[in-house]
Amino acid sequence: MSPEQELVSEVAAGIFLVRVPLPFALKIINCYVIREAGRWALVDCGYPTEEGVQAVRAGLRALGGSPRDLEAIFVTHHHPDHIGLAGLLQEESGAPVLLHALTRRIAETVMVTPDERWHRAYATMLRQHGVPEEEATWSVDEFINRRRIIRPLLEARAVQDGEVVELAGSTFRAVWTPGHADGHLCLLRESDGVLLSGDHLLPKITPNVSLFPEFRPDPLRDFLASLQKIAALPVTLGLPSHGRPFPQVHERIAALQRHHDARLARILEALNGQACTASEVSRRVFGELDSMDNRRFAVGEVLSHLEYLRAEGRVVRESSQGVYRYRAVAGGA
Repeated sequence: MSPEQELVSEVAAGIFLVRVPLPFALKIINCYVIREAGRWALVDCGYPTEEGVQAVRAGLRALGGSPRDLEAIFVTHHHPDHIGLAGLLQEESGAPVLLHALTRRIAETVMVTPDERWHRAYATMLRQHGVPEEEATWSVDEFINRRRIIRPLLEARAVQDGEVVELAGSTFRAVWTPGHADGHLCLLRESDGVLLSGDHLLPKITPNVSLFPEFRPDPLRDFLASLQKIAALPVTLGLPSHGRPFPQVHERIAALQRHHDARLARILEALNGQACTASEVSRRVFGELDSMDNRRFAVGEVLSHLEYLRAEGRVVRESSQGVYRYRAVAGGA
């Protein structure tokens, strides 16, 4: 077996997994080639490093194709490891990029053509929730730098929740699953129950659910509702963006629900009758993390849970000198 063939495996009828390297803590993203009767489509693209570009090309080549053969590129959500190579591959193929309208808006204003106003709002939000100035500045700079090399999309078509999408001759149902990302879409092939789950459902790790300025205001509530939306579907196999394909989709949904129930309880416990910033709570819940990136993710995750609890009336948010603190409501546990 050639190195190119080792990159690729058929994981469902006509669906091939291509392992694409990433320069992040998660080292691999699963991109999926859909090939049927000489027609080609790609679901998610990888991040635009030279290694990533070459892996996608090699994966297509191992299957007898090239980027020029693609007739559609489907992006599950706006994060750079998913949308990063879409612009380049579109230039080479002329294929339309299919995504949710919210993904398109975020990609255009935050990802591909960074909006300085939005990034200033993000830095302000981090400071308001107790993140030190150095870390807030670093987080925004890193956010921008990782996106500078992402090329704009030449053509993008918005896909709606419930829409039937044809990819290379296969028919899928688009399922809007906000939470991890506002515009996150899964794809269900109703003929056999195969679900391309993006980052919404991962077999071993829990997707980060964070709060951002100007995005949907209660992402954890969105995520939990999206879990129930998938739970109601006849899914037989999950094809995730990270990790191995897994048939135990409904069991995984139940485990994720339990995880977030426990996280909510842990955050209430961490407040311990005090008024705390999200940054303080994140240290109590996650400990002293070893990188600014991980600390940023932790604060965002804690914030999504605190805002969920606030909407439930179980915590209140207080403001003093431009800093927000959260306090548990007596009897709110």
